[in-house]
Amino acid sequence: MLDFSKEDIKNIVIDKSLKQLLLFYRDHKDIFTPFSNQKEKREIIKKLYNILEYDSKPQLNTEMKPAIVNGPLVHRGISASSKEELISYIREFISGEVFYGGRASIYGTGIYTAVGEDINVASKYATDGNTNDIGIVITSVLKDDAEIISSEDLREIKDIVLERLKKAYKNMDNYLNILEDDGAFGAILGYDAIYVKEKEYMVILNRSKLIVYDNQIMHDLNRISEEKSR
Repeated sequence: MLDFSKEDIKNIVIDKSLKQLLLFYRDHKDIFTPFSNQKEKREIIKKLYNILEYDSKPQLNTEMKPAIVNGPLVHRGISASSKEELISYIREFISGEVFYGGRASIYGTGIYTAVGEDINVASKYATDGNTNDIGIVITSVLKDDAEIISSEDLREIKDIVLERLKKAYKNMDNYLNILEDDGAFGAILGYDAIYVKEKEYMVILNRSKLIVYDNQIMHDLNRISEEKSR
């Protein structure tokens, strides 16, 4: 949790967050239209990430973890119904449209990854719980300058800030509904990823902060292509 032992520190954090959120709304309020379902809500958040350039391409690197980078390893499990579909998913991950979340995305809209040296969690997603053999785990590393916040800290800030905004402003319901999403809220505040300690997840908001191990990807693409041709 945040160390709010000093009231002045707490107020600085809250005041800065309020200012950033209000400035973003002032400059981009046209994108915050009414929505009636999760799909429409996600489309608005995708526009938000595009404005922030969080959907920019990741960096490719031949080493799994470059010596000059000290950021955490993250693993993205990808499964598909066919080898052709898997190839398209892999290519989208590194150079196409970003796939955010899935299902409820309770920790925010973003690219869900497992963090650390253990890839077992990501492997379960790559195999749909060992029910599908068409999938891979893509390993990346977060750049050193990535701004990471824990889900606990983010929600502590969010609870206070949204309560103040709801009391002070009566004409921004569409915006406030989007800000209920941890990913959208964190992105506007400048965070690149959310660390979910209890799940060992790293929810990537800013794809450009990833360094992707492309040797592994090329190896897997070649393997899949060879299997297709048999």
